[in-house]
Amino acid sequence: MNTAVIQNSDSLVSSIQIDVVNTSNSTQVKVNGSPTMPSTDFLMMPSGLGFKQSLDVVTGETIDYVVKQTIDKREIKLTVLWKGQNAYAKYQEFSKWVARYFDLDKYHIRFSYSINGTRRFVEVAVTLLDLKGRTGSMVSAELTLRPLTPFYEETMVSFIVSDTNSGSVYPYIYPYVYGGGAYSGNNQIVNNYLESLPLRIVLKGPMASPYVSIQKIDEDGAVETEPYSRIQFADGVSIAANETITIDAFNKKIYLTSTNESTGSVTVTDLFNSVSKSYDAFLFAKPGSSKVSASLSDSKSECEIFFVRYVL
Repeated sequence: MNTAVIQNSDSLVSSIQIDVVNTSNSTQVKVNGSPTMPSTDFLMMPSGLGFKQSLDVVTGETIDYVVKQTIDKREIKLTVLWKGQNAYAKYQEFSKWVARYFDLDKYHIRFSYSINGTRRFVEVAVTLLDLKGRTGSMVSAELTLRPLTPFYEETMVSFIVSDTNSGSVYPYIYPYVYGGGAYSGNNQIVNNYLESLPLRIVLKGPMASPYVSIQKIDEDGAVETEPYSRIQFADGVSIAANETITIDAFNKKIYLTSTNESTGSVTVTDLFNSVSKSYDAFLFAKPGSSKVSASLSDSKSECEIFFVRYVL
């Protein structure tokens, strides 16, 4: 069977996409208004989908006891093919595209596929592009991708604003999915994954004494009194109306962004050392349901919560 027949008969392979996201805010990178993607003619069915777990087990006479359960990240391997007399030139363009987004501090290449209408994403690093040469009209290369995240299906954004805020709180469009409630008394993060989810928190001023915390919601829907994690900034740290503080557990960064209202210029200041050492530096949502609270005493202050829904 030729590769064209394989491609057309397998809906999973035909659904595969490779694009790029910015690590700073997880938005899709676009060039001239369109998502940037490498050019291929055919892809062969990849290996490394699904999941693998590792167990640390204490063996008993009758029952074995699991001490630790870990989901392992598996390399994704696939064959990329280009056809025609200019197939080598197409391979070279593919290679240049990979190199363009090689800086993992700025970009993550993202691999995704769709099953039954649901798209699954994983952020990866390219660890191997092995040119195999030409066979007939086709030039092929072996591509190996090292996952940097678990697979996820949705990008979630929740907003918490003061109960007196009357403005719009949904400025993003697809692929963002809005989760939780918009107001300070009603928001919820549901984590069905095995491990805790990293959160990216953006606090929008004005805030006199910025803080953010997360509490457990039990199975009956009751919110526990004490938060299981809290971020508190040192005395003297505040956020003006034209400023935001980003607390990014994905990239382990905390920074203040200030916008000059007259010139539009933006200044970014590192605030990692301005977090109170008596509390946490970043927030992670434990498995189950949780609620985020923030310092929203001013009617114009907001808290944006970004996370993704990890899946096996």
